[in-house]
Amino acid sequence: MVTHPPTGAVPAALPQNEDERLAVLRSLCIMDTPSEPAFDQLTAMAVKIFSVPIALISLVDKDRQFFKSVQGTPIRETPRDLSFCAHSLLTDGETVIPDARLDPRFATNPFVVEEPYVRFYASSPILTPNGIHLGSFCIIDSEPRTLNERETEVLRHLASAVSYLIDQRTTALQLEHAKQQIDLASERYRLATSATSDGIWDWDLRSGQIYLSARCSALLGYGGQERITSLRGCYRHIHRGDRKRIHEEIAHALHGQQNFSCEFRYLHGDGEWRWVECSGLLLTGSSGEPQRMVGALSDRNRIRATDPLTHLHNRASFIDRIQSRIDKSSSEDETYAVIYVDIDHFKRINDSLGHAEGDIVLLEIAARIRKSLADRPHSCAARLSSDEFAILLAHSPGEEDIAAYVLRLQEVLQAPVLSREQTLFLSASIGIATADALVRDAQSMLENADLAMYHAKNSGRSAHVAFAPHMRQDAAKRVQLELDLRRAMERDEIMLYYQPKVELRTGQVIGFEALVRWKHPDGEMISPAEFIPVAEETGLIRELGMVTLRQAIQQAAQWREDGILSDEMNVAVNISGRQIGDKGLVGFIRDQLQESGLPPQSLRLEVTESLLINSDATTGEFFREIKALGIGIDMDDFGTGYSSLSYLHRFPFDALKVDRSFVQRIDQTEESLSLPRSIVALGKALGMRVLAEGIENMEQLTQLIRIECGYGQGYLFSKPVPAEEVPEMMRHLDSKMRAELMAL
Repeated sequence: MVTHPPTGAVPAALPQNEDERLAVLRSLCIMDTPSEPAFDQLTAMAVKIFSVPIALISLVDKDRQFFKSVQGTPIRETPRDLSFCAHSLLTDGETVIPDARLDPRFATNPFVVEEPYVRFYASSPILTPNGIHLGSFCIIDSEPRTLNERETEVLRHLASAVSYLIDQRTTALQLEHAKQQIDLASERYRLATSATSDGIWDWDLRSGQIYLSARCSALLGYGGQERITSLRGCYRHIHRGDRKRIHEEIAHALHGQQNFSCEFRYLHGDGEWRWVECSGLLLTGSSGEPQRMVGALSDRNRIRATDPLTHLHNRASFIDRIQSRIDKSSSEDETYAVIYVDIDHFKRINDSLGHAEGDIVLLEIAARIRKSLADRPHSCAARLSSDEFAILLAHSPGEEDIAAYVLRLQEVLQAPVLSREQTLFLSASIGIATADALVRDAQSMLENADLAMYHAKNSGRSAHVAFAPHMRQDAAKRVQLELDLRRAMERDEIMLYYQPKVELRTGQVIGFEALVRWKHPDGEMISPAEFIPVAEETGLIRELGMVTLRQAIQQAAQWREDGILSDEMNVAVNISGRQIGDKGLVGFIRDQLQESGLPPQSLRLEVTESLLINSDATTGEFFREIKALGIGIDMDDFGTGYSSLSYLHRFPFDALKVDRSFVQRIDQTEESLSLPRSIVALGKALGMRVLAEGIENMEQLTQLIRIECGYGQGYLFSKPVPAEEVPEMMRHLDSKMRAELMAL
């Protein structure tokens, strides 16, 4: 490495806060780390956007600059004295050098007079949340050029994205370290506290003696006295079929590869073989040599009663506890309840962040539920399935106490959860079934609580509902709903409502989103939230999707004939993952377009990011065939997942729809606009339209116009209306928007 500048190189002055800056940079543990896809996507994007051969993410250390991501050159670091980015540390704004040969600081720099023959250089600072300058996001060209205002803004957003990724990466590392410490402490705590019900053992590796606590001795059937034995002595009582496996587990533990944990058969003092679980930790000396193994011995039946992830009761054990409480209640005047808890939208966490992150969230939920029962020793909790928990609230003073507990539980579960990737805000739908003299079996009581939870979920989630007898009839109705939905598609009861998409500055309608509705023969409008899940669960979504596409295409063709839908307008239809998996869908759409005479550009398909998470080669092939037809594709709910950027490279999108959750948060603060502004800038840089969903008031509209968001939809313009009401809606919207936009 060159530590002194060659003749002619002009080193940059040091920033005033150089010592603090270097300390912060090194605390991030990012120097000399391998390339990472999230960073590489940004530099690859920069090369494409700015049409330059080289793009770098430069982090400036004491004597060098390190490239966290690099495009266009194999170099991963250079001496700081030769670094253009070292000069950028002296300003908090962008640095632009149109021609390095004309700048006395760089004219004789080896990277200017030799390969890569730097002429043009532009950078934007990479800052920590506290404003500490880490380095620069820079672009380089071998030809002189300038950077216009729009390009400068895009470069600034790319640097901000790097700052965000570094901050998220640092948080993830800190959380991982904290988790490791917590896991170790939890394991030690579990082993220590299990002494009340489990046996403790301590194996001195130097002497070979194994100490068994009184409880451990009792579990093995040798009385309640402490005893000293040896590994050989223990092996004599272990089933021959398990000895080899135990030997291998011990060997792994002694080599530090894992903690010891094994389930095996042991000859009990009464002459019967009993299953036990033995787990332990290796303790080493100051120089790392193994000294002892300590651990716990537990009865297998107790282990079988718990959920392996959360260590709450499992379903079978929980039902036993409920039945025991029911049986006791016949001789006791007691109020108790079963509470069924479903975490709302938990699948989104698994889909967007992965199952490992989902498990972290589940452990936190279990811990909170367990803590909520700390002052209720006769109560217990269980994990019933992936995101479903249940609580037996015993010895309650009455229904008011049960209601108060549920309210507190909801508050506890709504507190933010810190995952490795981001802060998550959860909610829960809760069902309550209280003691009933007519219900004398545990399964029925649990089912009642489950039915109540289902009603809570349907009432808008983040709610709690007590069981009522009519809910069993409602469950039967859901079965009937599936049958009715099949008939509805046969009888043309499925219809579409249309919501306009609007150019925000002019109020001009640019198209419509088709939203499915079901009008039951009795006149009742059945909500999509009620029948779409049924369609997804039963596979009817494919047939329902074809009905929706056929109607939307035919209606769009009719509107073109009537002069309502111009050449510049389109109708957008949502499609699901199950539809994309249907190999006949592209042919179906092609046939419908030909039959109706609708030009392909008048139809758009909308897909959500959650659909793309589990995408495969079939998804990419579907998109390519759709684009070949001339149909546009929009990404719906953009920004709600961690991998949004990667999808923009993988799939041919024409527009990004800003998720309504970001629009709803917009107020007069700059912070509320940061993410929508970045999405707008990204969309413009990639040549995509950006449309904001869920616009409900003029404040949101004003702020979106201010950040140059081009398009939007929402109740401010119009609620979804039937096709026959669209002409009147457009006339009303035209006059309304003229008046309101003139007032801005």
